[in-house]
Amino acid sequence: TSAAINLFTGSGTPAFNKDDMIVSPLILMGSGGSLTFKVAITDYTLATADNMGSDDTFKVIVLTNCGTTQTTLLTINTTNAPDNTINDNTKTVDLSAYNGQIIQIAFVASSGTVADTQDYDFHLDDINITGVVVGAFTVNLGADQN
Repeated sequence: TSAAINLFTGSGTPAFNKDDMIVSPLILMGSGGSLTFKVAITDYTLATADNMGSDDTFKVIVLTNCGTTQTTLLTINTTNAPDNTINDNTKTVDLSAYNGQIIQIAFVASSGTVADTQDYDFHLDDINITGVVVGAFTVNLGADQN
């Protein structure tokens, strides 16, 4: 699976900040799970390298208890930002703390509150979750059928 989130700060009055997220469906974790994915930052609509804004962040957050509990497992910012080569930037997040739990994984990007000039795409690719119990439950989203 791959995706891109465009981050920028608008220059209007008042300036606006952009926050965006990608959230997984419900996942029942087995044992010893992990999340791996590749990341890259490119200039908006181009393949050339770009930088994150001074207070921009990209976080991997695990949601439990129907989203009421949120735990940040990884934060990417200017100090550990990837380059524009997606194949060179693999991240791994340990999910073993969630054995036997139903979770969701959120990828959350924020342009922060500082009106930086950067306008870039944050790329995600090869998203993989191990330790998942397949076919363990179903969710009925419609009316009961009697």
